[in-house]
Amino acid sequence: MYERLKPEDLPLWELKYVHLDLLSWKQRQEKWRQEVPGTGLGRYSAAKIQEGLRATDKMIAIIEKAYAASMADAERLCPGRAPFPFVGAEETCGYDIRPRVAHLTQQIEEVEQDVEDVRRWMGELPDDTVEARKLAQARIDQAAKFLEDTEKSRTSCLASIEESIKRAQVDAGGQN
Repeated sequence: MYERLKPEDLPLWELKYVHLDLLSWKQRQEKWRQEVPGTGLGRYSAAKIQEGLRATDKMIAIIEKAYAASMADAERLCPGRAPFPFVGAEETCGYDIRPRVAHLTQQIEEVEQDVEDVRRWMGELPDDTVEARKLAQARIDQAAKFLEDTEKSRTSCLASIEESIKRAQVDAGGQN
């Protein structure tokens, strides 16, 4: 189904994987930005969130430099072929996204459990705990957005796998 990796294509693959790494770190950065500090509900303190943001910002800066260098190498060594085709999760370029689907599924299950735990906790709160309810609801709203985005990513990955299977079947049928 996929061509064997050719030595002359290595700069393109390096660019691809640096790009994937950059996207991964940007997702981590976004998660830190969405994290809500709080007492009892927030997983992290405001200081821990700031520390996480600084660390991801620093790593993103490093990877962006690596990406720029990798892009320059790919353009120089593979003229007219860089950047390597990449359209979000839809284009896998041979990248096995099944582990990504498993990871996204696990994240969805964990966040759904977290939401259930927060709702159960809210049910145990006295009626006059307005601020705690607001924080809990903010956590649930944040989780709902995360679940929506993660489900979209998972659906896109599953569609990519399905399309790859169809292409492989067509390719196999044409080679008989």
